[in-house]
Amino acid sequence: MRDYLYLWHDRETNRIVASGIEFRDLVPELATAGGVVLLRHHFSEPAYDSHSRFEFVPHDELTLLAADDIYNYGDFCWADFGQGVALAALTDEAIAGLTFFAQQARPLCDVEIPGLANRFLCWTHDDGWYASIFYSDWRAVEALLRRLLLRLLSEDQASRTLESLGRDQSAFWCRRDTVFECERSDDIDKLMTKHLGNQGRVGRGTRPTA
Repeated sequence: MRDYLYLWHDRETNRIVASGIEFRDLVPELATAGGVVLLRHHFSEPAYDSHSRFEFVPHDELTLLAADDIYNYGDFCWADFGQGVALAALTDEAIAGLTFFAQQARPLCDVEIPGLANRFLCWTHDDGWYASIFYSDWRAVEALLRRLLLRLLSEDQASRTLESLGRDQSAFWCRRDTVFECERSDDIDKLMTKHLGNQGRVGRGTRPTA
């Protein structure tokens, strides 16, 4: 996690748009997952499923993935899958849904892919700079955001911010015991230039590339 958070809850699409969140921050929320399907990446040691033709990382190797230089992947796109899920049993519909997300950075139908038991579809660019996190269960996102907000804000500030995020389409800028509502946008470059100036500018563009 970086020393700030930008968070916008786009409730219409069950999505959090964020800056400041790195993949390693999500690993604790994947404690009950079977692993992650890698849709866009440069990880050198993935497992491979010959049926779906997807590369993946099983649960017990997620810390190895989190320790990799994900920032230099550029685009990093993935979906989690449930414990006991066999990628070899995925239907053509499920494979199509994952492939569509990899190309378009949005779900084909629902966030939850049939047979995958996933809670997240995640597209990031320059790990920590831009994240678009689609969720099937708000409670999983709430737990993640509470944990991260408490690193920057008081318990009262974090609780009020999280309550507002869960209730409506709010967007917040958080840094060092400071939080205020701000504009809602996917244009992280513009937002971060406004809030950080040239300081901390380490992103290389935010738009997913198909």
